[in-house]
Amino acid sequence: MQEGINRAELHGKVGIVTGAGRLRGIGRGTAVALARLGADVVLTGTGRPVDTFPLDEKACSWRDIESTAEQVRSEGSQALPLIVDVSNHAQVQ
Repeated sequence: MQEGINRAELHGKVGIVTGAGRLRGIGRGTAVALARLGADVVLTGTGRPVDTFPLDEKACSWRDIESTAEQVRSEGSQALPLIVDVSNHAQVQ
């Protein structure tokens, strides 16, 4: 955890971050930032196949939203990774 961050700022809050499965994506960065501020985080991603991962994700054994969930947990927050396409109404239900 970084110094100067106030984990109490979002304590007791839950953030929902869509598109959190990419190593270099804004979703992953947002999820980790919310966790650093004390929020628990629900993460969604489409569960894309490993063979479609870019080379940098393959090289570090990236596991889509589960890897982001591990980063959230390492900040001391809870993470709930869900494979769902949020553009699909039936999946969201």
